Amino acid sequence: MRLTKAQRAENHDRIIDVAARLFREKGVDGVGIDEIMEEAGLTHGAFYGHFPSKTALVAEAGAHALDRSGLKRLEGDIPPGTRKNFSELARNYLSVTHRDDPGDGCAIAALAADIGRQDESVRALFARHLDANVDELAERLPGDRKTARSDAIVKYATMVGALVMARSVGKGQLSEELLDTVRERLEIDQERLDGPPADSTRRRRPSV
Repeated sequence: MRLTKAQRAENHDRIIDVAARLFREKGVDGVGIDEIMEEAGLTHGAFYGHFPSKTALVAEAGAHALDRSGLKRLEGDIPPGTRKNFSELARNYLSVTHRDDPGDGCAIAALAADIGRQDESVRALFARHLDANVDELAERLPGDRKTARSDAIVKYATMVGALVMARSVGKGQLSEELLDTVRERLEIDQERLDGPPADSTRRRRPSV
């Protein structure tokens, strides 16, 4: 039975969804076409009706992951009424919850090393999304555009590096120490720029 155009589109989207999650969880080289197609509920042979190669899938799945794992998603987790500033975002980013959910987490942290080994078109796509995320973070920071962007690059690189390190050592004490120490240092540095909060008391949240 031939698939309808709508069914084909649904299958295509499902392959991309599955690949985006598995690539973030296991790395691009850690996942084969067979595993992706099986989890998508499709046959291996059906893959080539949607993509000419795994590289083409990496490009589409990478774009999908980057579009859906930006900073705004983390900001959406902040409780209503909370100041939506950088410190709140850093608490969500450098949390145990985010560490333990790479499949639905920051694609920059999960895929940067793998993307660096892909072809130029995939790296260019990644670069555009990274640039957009830096600008998005800069909007939350004080100073003129140049100063805020420079600060955003440092802060984003620090958060990504801390998350990658925390994941690399497992779920023990060192992992949580990495998250807590970097998060608290970023909060302290940001409060120096923002000034004291209204209640003049800095609240430290435990990892979630």
